[in-house]
Amino acid sequence: MGRWSARLAPLFVDFARVRDGDRALDVGCGTGFLIQLVADIAPRSQIAGIDLARPFVEFCRSRFSDPRIRFDLGSALELPYPDGAFDRSLSLLVFQHLPQRGKAALEMRRVTRAGGTAAACAWAVRGTVPSN
Repeated sequence: MGRWSARLAPLFVDFARVRDGDRALDVGCGTGFLIQLVADIAPRSQIAGIDLARPFVEFCRSRFSDPRIRFDLGSALELPYPDGAFDRSLSLLVFQHLPQRGKAALEMRRVTRAGGTAAACAWAVRGTVPSN
């Protein structure tokens, strides 16, 4: 999905109105493409990435040395963060793989402060309707 992430991420970050100084979360961070983009455009932001796949988290921890960025192992269905911990909670090309999209969306909303943004970008599949 790397080539699609490269095309979609800048549009998605603009859509989500990521701003310098935001506390941002990437749900389903994979190899960290979205996190790298946020770090580049928002140099004063604190950024967290979470993924269920240990190899992705370990890869990201070895790839990024920026103290503003952290990576956690965990599920989008049970985010291990306090209520309102982030200004922006983002998920790029992950929701189509989740068994309970509605629960993940509620978790993203929970960890996003009032007035913040929880946003997900997913594949549209012709002839199907997204479901929980």
